[in-house]
Amino acid sequence: GRLPLEGPAIHVMMEKQRVVPPPPSTHAQVPPDLDALCCDLLKIDPAERPGRSEILRRLAAVKRPETSPAVREAMTPPVARPAFVGREEELEVLRSALAESDTGARVTLLIEAESGMGKSALAEQFISELDRRDIVVLRGRCYERESVPYKGVDGVIDSLSRFMARLPDKDAAALLPFHVGLLAEVFPVLRGVKTIVEQPRVQHVPDPQEQRRRVFAALRELLARLGARRPLVVLIDDLHWADEDSLALLDAVLD
Repeated sequence: GRLPLEGPAIHVMMEKQRVVPPPPSTHAQVPPDLDALCCDLLKIDPAERPGRSEILRRLAAVKRPETSPAVREAMTPPVARPAFVGREEELEVLRSALAESDTGARVTLLIEAESGMGKSALAEQFISELDRRDIVVLRGRCYERESVPYKGVDGVIDSLSRFMARLPDKDAAALLPFHVGLLAEVFPVLRGVKTIVEQPRVQHVPDPQEQRRRVFAALRELLARLGARRPLVVLIDDLHWADEDSLALLDAVLD
């Protein structure tokens, strides 16, 4: 009934990189094997955390022989993408928005409807049409029960880091904002980008509000630089599950 680390989002993001959370058994009665697994999954260095096969092995009642990748692939049924029919009027709105953004304007659209009406399918269809164009698509998704700070943009930052990691060092360096080191402190996945890791270490900012302002400004600057060079589409699915910090960050970026 509690999180491993608690407090303001910025504080939690910083503490996750320095503090090993106490075992669940310090708060409740927990079986030793699950207690150990939780602790291993919360290790600061992602490389030290157990992977999928190790997790499944430790959760199993008995040890099972490792299944080969070929067998695992054969056991996984292919997922056929269903045909998309209709919604031409809504698609045309999205296409028109993209055309408007080609003129240099910033365009924001909200796809809104009752649950199950096909909002995600509409967005997916629109994104699939962009494959033929030199467009950068950064996408993320919010989950109702997820408790990650900035969960509304967490997936977008993941997409951004993968895109930048594929760029030549010179092109990636041209996108870096002044406070990129501080941005990487809050979103550690950005440390997977070589040019970001090579930047001087960020200076500690004692005031949390000033730190928050600089992080927001850094992401705004990074996306602005990217958008000035390439057509840019940011898609966030299920935004209604976003947390307050995510909405504040998006407000600052889009203002």
